[in-house]
Amino acid sequence: MTTTRRGAAPGHASPARSERQARGAAEPGPVLLVAAPGSRPFHTVAARWAEAVGRPFGEVEHALGAGRFIGPEDGRRAPGILVIDQLEEIFTHCEDTEERELFIRAVAGEEGSPGRASGTGPRIVLGLRADYFGHCSRDPRLSRVLRAGQFTVPTMSEDELRSAIERPAAYAGLRLEDGLSDLLLRELHEARGGAGDAIALPFLAHALQETWAGRRGTLLTFGGYQATGGIGSSVARVAERIHGSLDAGGRRELRELCLRMVRLVDGQGKAVRRRVRTDELGPVRSIFADQPAAVWCRGYPRAVQATGEHRKAEDRRCGWPGRTWATPTTRRGAARRGSG
Repeated sequence: MTTTRRGAAPGHASPARSERQARGAAEPGPVLLVAAPGSRPFHTVAARWAEAVGRPFGEVEHALGAGRFIGPEDGRRAPGILVIDQLEEIFTHCEDTEERELFIRAVAGEEGSPGRASGTGPRIVLGLRADYFGHCSRDPRLSRVLRAGQFTVPTMSEDELRSAIERPAAYAGLRLEDGLSDLLLRELHEARGGAGDAIALPFLAHALQETWAGRRGTLLTFGGYQATGGIGSSVARVAERIHGSLDAGGRRELRELCLRMVRLVDGQGKAVRRRVRTDELGPVRSIFADQPAAVWCRGYPRAVQATGEHRKAEDRRCGWPGRTWATPTTRRGAARRGSG
């Protein structure tokens, strides 16, 4: 089993590629990706494996509960690598201790055992954010996995960042005005220093998309980029413009949606994103058609307000530039509904 520890933003690691590089072996079989375990990690893995091998969910669930990955019966090839990214969600999203226990047992084996039976099931690659390394270390089974097969994916280098800016544009037949890449990199480094890659890189992507929307022919210009507000302000600027275009009902819907996209995960009031299904977006669905909802929520001047020793969920506050949306009354309502 291999664990990739991500120093960069979630989604920017490439666990499957890291696994192939680390092993230096021939392709072992199909790769099955679980992009995120979510609030029901064991159920999610069981459902994805059942789909991959063509077996009834109940059979797969029973076998996984005993730590076994059963194979297909119809001659198809079982996945040789199971990649589970965003492992941190078993701590940030899963509140069912039994569900978490079943998941850990399935991927890491029983406590005190050497792990899953050798030669059975897929090679498992777990993608984990670096700031949740300690959470895994506190579980003996996950700690064993971390010690035995860790592969660290570092933050992107200067050359990699420049390539991420310039090469997609070149592939699409576009070019950047001379010096624009240097400006983007400077502002990105400033944003990374204050917020880290998990926020700065999605903001870069949004700013680039807005710059593309304001391009001159096939040229991405300084003027187009400056009109976006830059990496630090592009999301907030677009959000403010859209907010102004909504009626009172639309603004209420958008406010409630933003609150649902934030989840508090510990007594210190740490906020993490919560995925929202498209059918939950309602009238404001079109706003998020081209942008990840989590990026929008990060782009608002949102804060988690503390009014007590444990910074409880009723102290959560979410706002746009110059606006405070969650009054004490709405905060209490949000707390009664839960942290999602």
